Amino acid sequence: MAYSFGKVPNDFSATNINTGGIVTTDLSTSISSITDLPVGIASNVIYINPLTGVLSRDVPGGPTGSTGATGATGATGATGATGATGATGATGATGATGATGATGATGATGATGSTGATGATGATGATGATGPTGVTGRTGATGATGATGATGYTGPPGATSLTGLTDVSISGATGPYKDILSYNGTLWTNTPFKNFVPYGEIYYDPAVNTGYSRTVAVAGTYYPVDVTSTLNTLSNLFTSPAGGVLQYTGTPTINCKITCTVSVACGTNTQNIYTRLYKDPGTGTYSAISGSQSRMANRSASASIFSNCTSDALIDMKTNDKIKLYITNVSGTATLVIGTLNMYIFGIPQ
Repeated sequence: MAYSFGKVPNDFSATNINTGGIVTTDLSTSISSITDLPVGIASNVIYINPLTGVLSRDVPGGPTGSTGATGATGATGATGATGATGATGATGATGATGATGATGATGATGATGSTGATGATGATGATGATGPTGVTGRTGATGATGATGATGYTGPPGATSLTGLTDVSISGATGPYKDILSYNGTLWTNTPFKNFVPYGEIYYDPAVNTGYSRTVAVAGTYYPVDVTSTLNTLSNLFTSPAGGVLQYTGTPTINCKITCTVSVACGTNTQNIYTRLYKDPGTGTYSAISGSQSRMANRSASASIFSNCTSDALIDMKTNDKIKLYITNVSGTATLVIGTLNMYIFGIPQ
């Protein structure tokens, strides 16, 4: 009979255990006796206690081993059968009323009712317009002549006839002018209308006069435009004592409209050019006329491409007052070339 020893600490396998209790192993280990072997489940398995050396058929009671690792989660079971349908819930709240539907088509016109009874007679209308006047009857017979009336009131004496008037016709006037009759309280005079219209004009044309360039030493400082100008022969009560100047020579103070247009070019582009009218009241010093400033922006670098700039003013002028145009370059000191100039003054006696 052979026995197998369980796997306990320091256990070993023994064979040829004889009936005399002698165990022979390949380790030359001997056990003197085996007594009171308890009967276990397996009759051919014995265990030996490594501390006491006692053999038994039951596993010696050793310390409890550590808990093994948790096994993997098993597969999910099949889905159970669908449960029975629950009871019907309570009826929900009534929804909002829907939008009003479109108006249906108009039904057919009903049959015409019977004619009602005749209404009461209306009020009498207003009186119509008066008819045309009848034909005038024949003129009656002329009555007898009445008595002569009393003599009327004698009127004041008539005005004294004109005295000292040398010519009441307009035959002596020239051009478009007509004569004007004037009375100084004692004497009537006949004066051509031309003498009452102060007018002056000068112009500069480089095709006739020498070309003109205005040097600007300080940017923004105004300098006179001293062009070689020509006085218009139709000028009246105005003269031009110097180039670019109009001077009033009349006696009464007059209110004048002054306009001066000049064409300017510059060899440098993007230059801001200003013009302004100046007045000399007979002192030899010119002062700027308020409100007469005008400006233009030169956009070409060519000294042969000109742009116009106009200054005007409304002022009073007395005898010997002078008007001249001044110009400046506020962007720099580039020289300004004058192409044309035209200045005219129209006055009205006060």
